[in-house]
Amino acid sequence: MTHPIEYSVTFLEAEEITRRGLWSELQRFAQEDPARHYFILLGLLNPEKTFQGVITLRDCDGTLTAAYLQRSSGNAQLMMSPYLLNSAIQHDSLRPFAEAIRRWGFNQLIAAASYCRVLEPYDLFVSHFIGAEIAVMSPETAASEALSKEILYNLEPLKVEDLDEIIDLYQRCFHSFTPRPVMEEKLLTGRGHGVVVRENGRIIGCAQSEFESPHQALIVGVATEPEARGRGIASACVAGLTKSLVAPERFFALQYDNPSAGRIYKRLGFVPVDHVGHYHFRREQ
Repeated sequence: MTHPIEYSVTFLEAEEITRRGLWSELQRFAQEDPARHYFILLGLLNPEKTFQGVITLRDCDGTLTAAYLQRSSGNAQLMMSPYLLNSAIQHDSLRPFAEAIRRWGFNQLIAAASYCRVLEPYDLFVSHFIGAEIAVMSPETAASEALSKEILYNLEPLKVEDLDEIIDLYQRCFHSFTPRPVMEEKLLTGRGHGVVVRENGRIIGCAQSEFESPHQALIVGVATEPEARGRGIASACVAGLTKSLVAPERFFALQYDNPSAGRIYKRLGFVPVDHVGHYHFRREQ
């Protein structure tokens, strides 16, 4: 007979997490899967300002296996160990975690759809929709000669002094993007890098990396000047940046909600693995 695994659930306000020094543990947990935890990692750069509190789930050994993060905005995010995605797990084991989330409540839970499906049996959600696709490139694909053939332009490393021009480009391409101070800190600390394509001295395309580790790197901020699209600039930037970061065990990941961009990434070798889900809380009447 299989017995449910016993977990412990803890509510922690942001100030208590700081007092206990637990933000670094949450950051390490998030870094294990930056593809699914990208926006959590961004929030953890300034956690006390971003998060109101956290509900943690730990196994009998005290190992962190899941975390629900309540943002100051009223929205929430979720991280889970891959072990919890195993359909063989007896979901009664997770009921205390789900009930803790219910007591706190949220406006919208924005998290990997695979995580949210684990919580669906507990009737926390009244509705949902699927957002950005999450895709991953293997180390073998990143090292392939086929990817090298996509680099049709001269690529220059992104520098801090380029960021004002990058911001101008992003304003023409995106509704929202990472603030300049975060990009600057990333470049100065080596947490991420970037490449640009210039034409007549002006940046017309770029791609950046973020939250690099020996095993993972996120590709973010891929943009091409609108009038320069369709010339393979985005492909060159992503391929060139990936090639510059190749390591034997390093996977690359990105998120996208633009079908045209998705076709580019799939052609380069990114394989969809999940989606970002937006789940609305079922409030008691």
